[in-house]
Amino acid sequence: MWQLKRALHKKCPRVNIWLVIVFFLLGGGVALALVLYLIASALA
Repeated sequence: MWQLKRALHKKCPRVNIWLVIVFFLLGGGVALALVLYLIASALA
């Protein structure tokens, strides 16, 4: 796994950073949606 990551990082470090940022933002969006859904179901 880390060998693949190292190979990708060697080829395109900038794209690798963007993938991490996009993945982090998507994860944050999913967590936020889940929290909002829980609040909405608690209030309903």
